[in-house]
Amino acid sequence: MKVFDALLCLFCVTGVSVGQLMLRVAALNLNRRDVSFLERLVTWQSFFAALLYASMLALWIYILTRVPLPLAFPFYGLCFLLVPLFASFFLGDPVRWQTWAGGLFILAGITLSSMES
Repeated sequence: MKVFDALLCLFCVTGVSVGQLMLRVAALNLNRRDVSFLERLVTWQSFFAALLYASMLALWIYILTRVPLPLAFPFYGLCFLLVPLFASFFLGDPVRWQTWAGGLFILAGITLSSMES
């Protein structure tokens, strides 16, 4: 896999991970009772998450024109590290050691599967 393609995959996975974080923030807004349900549902966070997901979908389609799916798809495993990392850092969500250990195994698998023979 070319370096540029790997960077595109990393950018896409990071975007999807940030989208997950924004969905979490939007979901937390659903607990508010001082505004209507529609106002809780339609927030800048949910709009941004949807826009980000749509953008990353377009980028993913572009990536798949350049990279075979068996090489590109393992990068999505990085979400298992990035989402907990971002959630812990930005939202203060607790992350167990098992999450980090599993994420490291996934990272090893990504590295192994993206190596050229």
